[in-house]
Amino acid sequence: MTIGEQVAAARWGGDNGLLNTRGDLFANDATHIPLELPRLSGPDGTQAAVVQRYITMRDRLVELGMRITALRLDARGAWQMDLDNGVTVRLGRQQLDERFNTFVATAARIVAQRATDIAYVDMRYANGFAIGWRSAGAGAAKNGGDARNV
Repeated sequence: MTIGEQVAAARWGGDNGLLNTRGDLFANDATHIPLELPRLSGPDGTQAAVVQRYITMRDRLVELGMRITALRLDARGAWQMDLDNGVTVRLGRQQLDERFNTFVATAARIVAQRATDIAYVDMRYANGFAIGWRSAGAGAAKNGGDARNV
């Protein structure tokens, strides 16, 4: 029997699951979970895919000064991530890489400047993205109009 050390890379699903960097679920009922670990979730059997997607996104966002606190893959195949500034980014099911690249290239700058005003960024549009403001009128008042669709 071989014993190897596991290094927790993320929380999985509920509050007590731990994943390593390969996406292996090595603890289902951990009692001590570091709070700084991101929370990843998805249907059974998707752990490795979610971890790989997280690592790819994490590395690009760190360069922008952003950190992913949660990444979710739902049963329909739609992706969504939460950032450490409180903004949720909806990426959807299709063209994930293109949508993420668009977020990094354009929407991330707006999020960095206005994170306290933004509740979510919806990247599921063919020709752009939409911003959901935290309070109705926050974006409109500061931008001179309704800035929900960018």
